Amino acid sequence: YGHLSNEVSSRLAQRLDHQGLQWIVAAHISRKNNTPDHALTELNRALGNGVDRILIAAQDTGLDWISLGCP
Repeated sequence: YGHLSNEVSSRLAQRLDHQGLQWIVAAHISRKNNTPDHALTELNRALGNGVDRILIAAQDTGLDWISLGCP
């Protein structure tokens, strides 16, 4: 409960307006039913070259600070 499948997440990411989008962060990835590599592979497959910056946030440590710039 509370998790989206990689397929649903990827379809949602495809529907986003990518103009000005700087990052996509996949978070709250199931430790039992998924892996960061699998989630990243599915997002890359769905988005192709649409987004250069896809990050995977670890369950226990999150991720480092990222800089957001104004478009």
